[in-house]
Amino acid sequence: MEPDWDKLINELTRNQISVPQSLKKELKYLKDNPVQKQLADKSWKAVVKSSDWEWLLRSVTSVRNNLFHGESITMVPYLSQPEMNN
Repeated sequence: MEPDWDKLINELTRNQISVPQSLKKELKYLKDNPVQKQLADKSWKAVVKSSDWEWLLRSVTSVRNNLFHGESITMVPYLSQPEMNN
């Protein structure tokens, strides 16, 4: 069974449930440093969100997907430079 992130985000937003104060610092960090999604052509695109809950939940899922499914070599630029691999 897969989590329904859209439904959760919609419910939290619709019911005007605020992001807890304990997560405000993390929310600010995520907004200032948006998570990027790797595209099929191996380029990266910032993921734009509308609500605070969407910022938090989409960022967590994007980071998880980048870690487990993204091409890690492009996340560490010096590893892709041949002269650094000797």
